[in-house]
Amino acid sequence: MKCKAAPKSYGDLSQILYEELDALYNGGRDIESTVKILNNRIQLYLNEQE
Repeated sequence: MKCKAAPKSYGDLSQILYEELDALYNGGRDIESTVKILNNRIQLYLNEQE
């Protein structure tokens, strides 16, 4: 596995966070569900970057 330089912007990850936090604060989703969904989406994103 190679190390990669961190991007100057985390646009894709920021978008995931915004979407899921919006569902938490405005959509009535509970924190536990939001954390599970965030973990899954971010892990999927990271796996796709390899």
